[in-house]
Amino acid sequence: MLERSRREDQERLKTQQTAQQRLLAKQAEDDRRRVEQARLEQKKLEQERANRDEAQTKLTAAKAKRDAEAARQQAEIQKKHQREIEEAAAKLKAAEAAYQAEVAKKGGTVKEKQDKQ
Repeated sequence: MLERSRREDQERLKTQQTAQQRLLAKQAEDDRRRVEQARLEQKKLEQERANRDEAQTKLTAAKAKRDAEAARQQAEIQKKHQREIEEAAAKLKAAEAAYQAEVAKKGGTVKEKQDKQ
């Protein structure tokens, strides 16, 4: 009877150990799944961040290109306006010289005529 009781105790202990081992194995598997899920989630977040960064880089590059093109066009417009101003000034100077020459032919400068009046 003592031996039978001892065997029952050993079997009960073995059953408890087996149950504990199963529980620990299940917890280990659950932990492994959680770690894997967290790793996959982190990888997904990093990919999304990389995609956002790439898109932002493309937008920044496109804006820089547009800004450079606008600056180039503005510089061309200013250069054209400056050239037109210089041409107009040269024409004015030539017209004044021609007028002064014509006045000189007719006898005196414009200033002299204005002073006489």
